[in-house]
Amino acid sequence: MDGGSVLNLIYEDTLDKMQFAGSRVEQSYTMFRGIIPGEEALCSRRVTLDVVFYTLVNYTTKELIFHIVPF
Repeated sequence: MDGGSVLNLIYEDTLDKMQFAGSRVEQSYTMFRGIIPGEEALCSRRVTLDVVFYTLVNYTTKELIFHIVPF
């Protein structure tokens, strides 16, 4: 999402606040390091969301996979 990262993260409580339908959540086995120094995290779920990128002149919508972070 940031133009170079291959790891898009979203917090569990963010999905709760969005009142997001759990039926679109999929199984995942992604492990990552470096977000919290010295620790690794295992994401057991992921979700595909439509994200709108825009400027005042134009816009585009892309589907991005977000890994749901357990903390």
